[in-house]
Amino acid sequence: MLYLMTKKGSYHEKHRKANQDFIMHKEDDRYIALSLADGVSSCKYAKKGAKIACSVISEMLMNHAERFFEIDSNEAVCHILSKIKYELEKTAKNHDIEEYSSTLVCVLYDRIANKVFYFSLGDSLIIAIKDKNCKIVAQPCDSRDGCYVTTTENAEYLAKSGIIDSDSIESIMLCSDGAWNLMYNRGRIDSEIKYLLTGKRFDILEKVLTEKNSIDDCSFISLNLSEFREEQKNGNKSIKQTKLPGRGRYCPLA
Repeated sequence: MLYLMTKKGSYHEKHRKANQDFIMHKEDDRYIALSLADGVSSCKYAKKGAKIACSVISEMLMNHAERFFEIDSNEAVCHILSKIKYELEKTAKNHDIEEYSSTLVCVLYDRIANKVFYFSLGDSLIIAIKDKNCKIVAQPCDSRDGCYVTTTENAEYLAKSGIIDSDSIESIMLCSDGAWNLMYNRGRIDSEIKYLLTGKRFDILEKVLTEKNSIDDCSFISLNLSEFREEQKNGNKSIKQTKLPGRGRYCPLA
């Protein structure tokens, strides 16, 4: 099952600005793509830029899924960022392209091969839950070096991508910096948060993060792989949608 949530941070609430995070999920009979972009608050069209970034990478991964599991990671990064920058420039026209800046993370899950392709640019986080542990797949960039975004010069040399086996991964999660900053303290994950993640209680996690004070927008999207595998094992390929209270929601995987 898929679970996602997003909430506006107190800074944007105070200044009556929109939530700059954007989440997207796409799927077909074999592949599932999850993406999350965090628009740079100081940029005028950050929300639009975040939406474009998610749309472009999702379409690319779904339309050329097999290719992304075959090519070199550097080549994959170059293809993705060149296409995103092209679409941003086309949209910007007479505006400064930097006004559309956002960070971006994405995963592509191959249900048959049980592999995950991941892409990361900026200060968001990708976590894999495995054997009661929360393993970091893609680390946020070091803030001392500045945050890398989709319009950063030579971003293709700063982004990360790779492929991991997902046979023993129970769930995978993408978090904006607003979310993981509430989940981690001095580089260590909060024990309560870890308990919820390893127990795949993303509904409770949404409530916990909502109650915490967050200056920045707070968003995550997660995929419960173990539950999906169990459904397939039992011969039931469809998962009914279950609505939950609050901002989060479960989505079906066809």
